[in-house]
Amino acid sequence: MKRWIWVLVGIVVIAVVVGILVYPKKTKEPEVIKIGAILVLTGPDAKAGQSAREGIELAVNEINSAGGIKGNLLEIVYEDDAGDPAKAVSAAKKLIDIDKVPAVIGPMWSSSVLAVAPIAEKKKVVILSPTASAPSITKAGDYIFRNTYSDVFEGTKAAEFAYKKLGLKQAAVTYINIDA
Repeated sequence: MKRWIWVLVGIVVIAVVVGILVYPKKTKEPEVIKIGAILVLTGPDAKAGQSAREGIELAVNEINSAGGIKGNLLEIVYEDDAGDPAKAVSAAKKLIDIDKVPAVIGPMWSSSVLAVAPIAEKKKVVILSPTASAPSITKAGDYIFRNTYSDVFEGTKAAEFAYKKLGLKQAAVTYINIDA
């Protein structure tokens, strides 16, 4: 399944949870539910971030066109981390402390998720990464989630496929030594 579908699923899940927990009573005037998004919008990986943004916008438009969440409209506050963990930390602090979002979609890369995790844990803000796959994210905290497979699972399944289906008995592995 394409990653943008997982982004859509993630935004809907976050929107429903935030709508139920943060806005349980319907008010006369619709309120705006703000959710943060930390994406790679500039730099060499900007195409991935732009795809994620388009998926999020598609989901938000669909939710708001259907009446929002209990009559409240959904708004995404975007921040660009350019794939840099230090920029992700700055973006998270802004979203949490200034914009007061209860949840954040992203960051997209594992190193950025791991850098942001302690901040989100301390402030009890949900982080849902649509693409981060480092195994250590599983234990990063009670408020840290991803909706893609761990590298351990992906690597195991790829090796099983190569061995069982393709009959390969040897492999060479090249990698970048970072939590991407």
